[in-house]
Amino acid sequence: AQPVWLLLIVPLAAAMLSRSLPGRWLNALRAATLALLLLALCGLAIDLPSRAGTVIVVVDRSDSMPAAAEREASDAIALIQKDMTVRDRLGVVTFGRNAQIDLMPGGRFSDFATRIDTSGSDLAGAIDLATRLIPADAPGRIVVFSDGRYTGSIPHPAGATAAARDIAIDYRCTQRRTTND
Repeated sequence: AQPVWLLLIVPLAAAMLSRSLPGRWLNALRAATLALLLLALCGLAIDLPSRAGTVIVVVDRSDSMPAAAEREASDAIALIQKDMTVRDRLGVVTFGRNAQIDLMPGGRFSDFATRIDTSGSDLAGAIDLATRLIPADAPGRIVVFSDGRYTGSIPHPAGATAAARDIAIDYRCTQRRTTND
C-alpha cells in the first residue's frame, strides 16, 4: 500500500552492519524482525479468496418428516442468517412432491411462504434447483434438512452436478422415531 517505506532498507542495513550482535542467530532474528516491521509499515497485504457466497438451505417438508422438523429448520435458518455478512446471500428451497423456491438468494427469511404437496419427497429436484440458484462464478454451499428418504429420481446425479461446480452439500438428518411404528 505504501512502498515508500522500502527506502528504509538502506539505513537499516547500514545500522545492522555497523552494530553486529554476538552470534549468527541473534543477527538473523534481528534482520527478520526488522524486515517484518518494514513490511508492516509498507502495508503488505495478502489477498485471500473471499468466503462470502450464496448459501441455499433445502428443507424437506414431506409427510415423512417429524412434526417439529419445520420449526427446527426455521430456527436453523434464522441462526444461519444471523451469522451472515453483508456480502453473503441466503436462499431457501422447500420440497415435498416438488421443489419450490421459498426465498430467492439475497432476501430475508421470516417463515416458509410456499404451499407444498407433502405426499412425496423430491430430494433430487430440490438439490438441482438449489444448485441452479447459486451463480456460476461465485462460491456457494447447500445445506439440506431432510430425513434422506426420497421419492422419484435418485439424488446422486444432482449431488455430482453440485460437486462438479465445487458446491459443498452439508446435511442435517432429521428422522421420525421408529419405535412402535
